[in-house]
Amino acid sequence: MHISKTDKSTIFINSLIGLLPFSYIIGNTILNINVVLIIITGLYFFKLEIFRFEKNVFNFTLVFFFLYLILISLINYIPGLGVVDGYKANLLKSFFFLRYLLLFLIVRTLFNKNLFKIKYIFIISALSTLALSIDLILQFNTGTNLFGKTTDAAFRFSGFFGDELIAGSYLQRFSLFFIFLTLTLKINKSKKNVYLIILIFSLYILCCIFLTGNRMPTLLYVFSLSIFFLLEKKLRKFLIYFIIILSLTSVTMYNFNNHIKKTVNSFSGNAYNLTENLSIFFVNDIKYSSADFNMREDNHHLRTFNAGIQTWKTHKIFGGGLRSFRSNCGMHTIFRMCNNHPHNYYIEILLDMGIVGLAAFLIIFYSSIYNFIIFYTRNASLLLSERIVYAPAFLVIFTEIFPLRSSGSFFTTGNATFIFLFLAMISSMRFKKKS
Repeated sequence: MHISKTDKSTIFINSLIGLLPFSYIIGNTILNINVVLIIITGLYFFKLEIFRFEKNVFNFTLVFFFLYLILISLINYIPGLGVVDGYKANLLKSFFFLRYLLLFLIVRTLFNKNLFKIKYIFIISALSTLALSIDLILQFNTGTNLFGKTTDAAFRFSGFFGDELIAGSYLQRFSLFFIFLTLTLKINKSKKNVYLIILIFSLYILCCIFLTGNRMPTLLYVFSLSIFFLLEKKLRKFLIYFIIILSLTSVTMYNFNNHIKKTVNSFSGNAYNLTENLSIFFVNDIKYSSADFNMREDNHHLRTFNAGIQTWKTHKIFGGGLRSFRSNCGMHTIFRMCNNHPHNYYIEILLDMGIVGLAAFLIIFYSSIYNFIIFYTRNASLLLSERIVYAPAFLVIFTEIFPLRSSGSFFTTGNATFIFLFLAMISSMRFKKKS
């Protein structure tokens, strides 16, 4: 069969994009190489065409966000180069972060030309999710996974991720592609079977996420499915059934497994503790005493959030530069919970880019979410299998930037790659031609 040069290039670049979920499993080095290959291929294939975009608020804000990160990092770090450890590395990383802007522009260009093939992401994500879920079940039942790896953490199974306890986060991000794959391929057109597939696969993945002990991904996974049922008009009436079965499953696992019970109790206790001590976000001189603030000694996230907020107050408007939390938090002796990042995207962006950067962040992400919802609801006449193709990307972004959650760093390779990949997908939906 004759395949044109254009078709070969399209297949190659879409294959590279589709391999991103698999690269995530192997590690950051391979993931970075994958992103660089996508950029090189995209620039070779589209050349400067990726920089031709409409003059609107969204596009200007997106470019501003990346350039502002470099500018504010230059302003904050150049005076201390050679004096403060880490300033040089942070400055270089602010420039390298531009690769995600290029990734975004290349994916959007594929959409503009109707060349984006989401089936590659569906297939790789589904296979990876299925393999990880089987690996977790095997590790739970036998103590070792398919590769003979064990885990030292009590009831925190990680499968082939080994010592990195991120299996729950991976399932939360990519399992929806697995759940919706059968629907998108139109294997079964019966409505009852479609709903049954969604329900069975959803509960199966939920049980697997439970096994990882990752509490926030569990909540976000349930939240994303609930949003989908509310968004999809034809499935809203099944939301109550989903909630009932979900509740029964959760209660059963909670009552019959002590490890899950301890994990849930610890998480709910910390969450309640946070709501009781919201004032610490506004108090300057914090003394971490459970007597003064009724704080649990093990509530590290609460103390980290507070340290982030207090550190941000030194650069409120413009921010302290990329990864400034680690550099600046230790300069203030009252902050006793200084980490690599503050474990919340909003606090981290406030720290690094100030109110200016956070405003740009809000415009970029929430306008994309709004536009996707408009697109989705206006195309309600299409078949379910046609509409939900891009729903997983939307649900991941929606839950990823949910304000009241703990998270990794926004600027790490693993998070930034998929945030801007999925953002490009949902923000470009209006360019997707109906087929």
